[in-house]
This record gives sequence, structure tokens and C-alpha cells, in this order.
Amino acid sequence: MSVEDPLPLSVLRHRSFAYFWAARVSGSLASQMQAVAVGWQIYELTSDPFDLGLVGLVQFFPLIAFMILAGHVADRYDRRTIVRVRQLGDGTTMPVRAGGTAGAGRTSELTAGGVSGCATVGVRRLV
Repeated sequence: MSVEDPLPLSVLRHRSFAYFWAARVSGSLASQMQAVAVGWQIYELTSDPFDLGLVGLVQFFPLIAFMILAGHVADRYDRRTIVRVRQLGDGTTMPVRAGGTAGAGRTSELTAGGVSGCATVGVRRLV
């Protein structure tokens, strides 16, 4: 390679970018794992492919519903504040998701936890 063509991974020599890249990759991996885990858990609990399809719909719906709003918020407010608020929302919905799946025999709790978990996965993809 010539001097003008830097190595593809030379950008990782910058510590700030390397941290950003590692956080972005691990966060994306975690989101994908959660999406698979939620779908798998719903299918294990219900054994119904239709319910699994509803999980996909509920994960996709917030992406469409909040797309315009998310763009406006991202342009208007500090992005660090937006990420902090989203993380706080994630943390507060965790007990709802855990409690919703703890009572597998109770459909209303399962539905509340499942919808909350799926919607959180969908909203996370916006940020």
C-alpha cells in the first residue's frame, strides 16, 4: 500500500473512536440478541407462530411511529441527554418486562411484559 492509502484499521488507533466503535458494536449486538431472545421466549411460552409474528410487528411499529419525532428530537436536543433518557427508560421498563414474563400462566402480565420488551427493542433501533 502507498502512503496515501492508510490501512483499513488504522482509524482504530484513535482511542476515542475505538471506544465509540466498540460501544456501538457491542450495543448493536446486545439489541440483536434481545430481539432474538424476546421472540424465542414468546414462541417457547405460546408455541404459536402467529404470536411470534406479532412480536416482529410490535418490534417494528415503534420504528415507524416515532421516526419523525426522533429526528426532530435529535436535531433539537443534546444527543448525550437523549441517550441518557433512553437508557433511563430502558432501566425502568426492565422490571415490567421481567415481571411480565415471570407469570407465564397469566396472559395479561405476559402481554404487558412482551409488548414492553418488544417496543423497547423497536425504540432502541431509532437511537
